Amino acid sequence: MVVVAALLLLLLPPQPCEGKLQWLVKRLANNHPEVLYFADAHDSVLALTIDDSPDSVTTPLLLEVLREYDVRATFFIITDQIPGNESILRQLLREGHELGNHLTRDEPSIDLLPDVFAEELRESHRILAE
Repeated sequence: MVVVAALLLLLLPPQPCEGKLQWLVKRLANNHPEVLYFADAHDSVLALTIDDSPDSVTTPLLLEVLREYDVRATFFIITDQIPGNESILRQLLREGHELGNHLTRDEPSIDLLPDVFAEELRESHRILAE
C-alpha cells in the first residue's frame, strides 16, 4: 500500500491550493512554527515523507522508485526497527534522503506522558546521531 501511495505521488502532477487551503496552512504555520513550516514558492513543490522506516521489505522497494525518478524524501525512523536494518539507513543517507525522528516505537506520541515523550525523544535522537 505504501508503494502504491508513493507511486501516485510521483506520477500525479501537484495541484496548487489556489487559496482553498492556503489560508489554513499559513495560519497553522504562523501559530505553530515549531510544528508546521510554510514558505511561498514560485514553482510547484512537494515534500515526500515516508513513515515507519526502516522496513526490510518496503524501504528498499521505495528506494528503487525514488531512485528511478531522481526524487528525495524524508524517512521517519522508528529506532527500534534499526537493528538488522543499518545498511538501509546508510543507503538512505548515501542517496541524499533525510532522516526524521519517529521515536523508538510506532505508537501515538500524543498518548505519552510529557516526561516519557521527552525521554523517548532524547533516546531516539541519541541512536540516530550515531
